[in-house]
Amino acid sequence: MGAPLPIADYGTDTKSVLDQALRVLNAMIDVAADEGLAEAAVGAMRALQCLVQAIMPDDHPLQQLPHLGSRASALAVATALGLDATPAASLLREIVALPTSRLRSALTGAGRLGSAASDEVMALLRLIPCSGRLRCRTFVRLSGGEEVELTSAFPTGADALVIRFSVPQPPQRRAYTPRLTGRSKDWGWWLAAVQTTETTPPPSSERGVAAVPACCMVSSLRSDTLLAIKRLGGGGEHALVLERTPGLDLTRVRMVLVSDCMRGLDAELCITVGAAS
Repeated sequence: MGAPLPIADYGTDTKSVLDQALRVLNAMIDVAADEGLAEAAVGAMRALQCLVQAIMPDDHPLQQLPHLGSRASALAVATALGLDATPAASLLREIVALPTSRLRSALTGAGRLGSAASDEVMALLRLIPCSGRLRCRTFVRLSGGEEVELTSAFPTGADALVIRFSVPQPPQRRAYTPRLTGRSKDWGWWLAAVQTTETTPPPSSERGVAAVPACCMVSSLRSDTLLAIKRLGGGGEHALVLERTPGLDLTRVRMVLVSDCMRGLDAELCITVGAAS
């Protein structure tokens, strides 16, 4: 996808196609969200990541970084870091959290990068706006409009689940998109709330919130329903309100955070709530 173009006119054509493709994929996400199709919506989001970075869906996420364009070098670095089995959707998120010395050792050793090249990769990784797993606090909104923090179950009179979460602020506004022809792009995210059909609860680690592996494959969303989607520009504090309606089960909700411009930064958590008391 990074091959040189034979004539200048092809550059103009490429920019036009990219502009239209980005619009089409964003429209597909909106349509899938309106229909509650979680798998289709998240799949289109991840297709857009590939388009922005000019990589194929089966390319390794480290191939987005400078000097790691070959699959062999990307796999060697991931293996040296002990992350060769980490899901591609969250690999860069895991790498950013690693100690600098360990990462540099993998780049210069398994990756066979020189000092200047490894410094360039390290500098880029420091600009990626993600740290740790997605965290949130859950509240319920009572019929009178008051919000109370959720402890274990919906209290009587609760009419909505309110999820308040934070996304790290990017060190710089512009995202790393070196192959996005003729344009720049800011860091951005989608947050999707999914009604899950999973029956085996993950181990609980926070009140009202359970941790799950960061962003499972899209196929794991096949039987799930998309409840709501929110577009985020940059970082900061955000809230998502899920109204309780007859027949809607909010006792188990997956929150999926998806980057709009780079693979490997997605995160996921599961909110488990007891039945109304």
